[in-house]
Amino acid sequence: MKQQLRISLAVSLVVLSAAGTSWARRISPPRSITVVSGRVVRVSDGDTVVVLEENSAGQKTEVKVRLDGIDAPEKSQPFGEYCRKKLADRVAGKSVQVKVRKEDRYGRSLGRIQIQNEGVGLTDASLLQLEAGCAWFYRHYSKEHTPEDRRAFDKAESRARSSKVGLWSEPSPTPPWDYRKFKGQKNNKKKRRSKTRDPRQIDSAE
Repeated sequence: MKQQLRISLAVSLVVLSAAGTSWARRISPPRSITVVSGRVVRVSDGDTVVVLEENSAGQKTEVKVRLDGIDAPEKSQPFGEYCRKKLADRVAGKSVQVKVRKEDRYGRSLGRIQIQNEGVGLTDASLLQLEAGCAWFYRHYSKEHTPEDRRAFDKAESRARSSKVGLWSEPSPTPPWDYRKFKGQKNNKKKRRSKTRDPRQIDSAE
């Protein structure tokens, strides 16, 4: 009888310990935000910039930043260059603060760029691009954002859609994620065709 009680008690402790660990995971604080301060030295496209950061020792580092929460047209898409210029007009050469949330799979810092504007205070580059009709709210990763941020992104995109500004002036613009997928499939087909070519054709072509 005593042995059965000891076994029951041990099992209960294991269950409670596991439950406690699970609960701790659920209430653990979100990943800390890193702040990068510097000057924007390059604007690659409608959602990617390079910030030159300088530390207290005077050492300078280029940080490639991908605007968090949005996806802008690729440069080879309609409005790609227009949206790059729109972002450049807002941030190029300016001192900014970037609230970096994490690093993406390409090694870019994923963050929200805060721009200091006279008489307005800090404005958010991701929201400005959405309002200008220069980006989509990247809903695929919406769960990574707070409910407040999701609402802000959604409203900014909705206003641009309603006003038909930027890329929304077209009846059905292609989202960049679909464009990249199609482009990737097209490139894969080309690679497969080149591998299956007759060697005699390759020799004659050369």
